[in-house]
Amino acid sequence: PDQRRLAELAATAQECARPFLQPAQEAVTQEPSDRAAFLGLLYAALALPEDSQQHQDCADVLMSVTRRQQTPLSTHLAAEALLHPVDSLQISRLTDQLDGETNEDVLVLAGLACREAGPEAWRTYRTVARELLQQTPVSGSVVVLLNSLTAASPSKR
Repeated sequence: PDQRRLAELAATAQECARPFLQPAQEAVTQEPSDRAAFLGLLYAALALPEDSQQHQDCADVLMSVTRRQQTPLSTHLAAEALLHPVDSLQISRLTDQLDGETNEDVLVLAGLACREAGPEAWRTYRTVARELLQQTPVSGSVVVLLNSLTAASPSKR
């Protein structure tokens, strides 16, 4: 892929995310059970450079909400896996909880997290996702994205 084009897209995503950071952090803090607000803040965090203070602030809010959950949702587990290095037990909890998941965002985020976690986690996710995708109608773009992760190399954390 054209690295310059990817850098431009990343800069655009960061520029778009910045105005929403403070309102999104406030929304998640005020209503931790608001799944849409949580996902919005997670996407904003993922758009920002990992070494930025803004990324860390978003991650802190998201992890604070996740840690307070007695039974974290798959959304919370995916956020944890994407924002911090995780062990195989945490990835296993995420893939186990995907059973019956119909939210496209969670399927994609879990796929990204498992891809980053390594080959074993990715194989486990692919097995679970294959069954889910056969049972659950999802948009074609989600299927294409998940299939494209197979060819992608995991990033170095």
